[in-house]
Amino acid sequence: MKLLSCLLTLLLATASLASVKIVSTPDGSAHPAHCALSCSGVTKHNATGKFSWGSAGGYSWKYSDLTDCGFVGEPIVTATLKGDCLGSRRCPSVSITLVMEQIFRITTVEETVASDLVGCKCDVYWTATGYTCS
Repeated sequence: MKLLSCLLTLLLATASLASVKIVSTPDGSAHPAHCALSCSGVTKHNATGKFSWGSAGGYSWKYSDLTDCGFVGEPIVTATLKGDCLGSRRCPSVSITLVMEQIFRITTVEETVASDLVGCKCDVYWTATGYTCS
């Protein structure tokens, strides 16, 4: 009886974790429901290379890596910043300005410089929802 109870609990937990419903996609394509995936992560303020903060013309940008999510098309992405500074030196609002299968870019909507975002430890908290098979 105890084994049956454990198996039932496992099945219910697995079913509830796997329920992702995508109503529409950026490219309008439909995929099998079992291919839907919600993937999330944090791109750290001190990431290096193409994932470091950049700035020009008064605005800053940062790329985040979606490779481990395994999307086969452009996912739906939401992102926000979280950091340690308050007041006038805080993490600004951002806009998602590029989304592809394996990467996305955010750009600040307020004038900033990359060094302030690193100094305030502004990390990108993101969630992407898309399909992993056709």
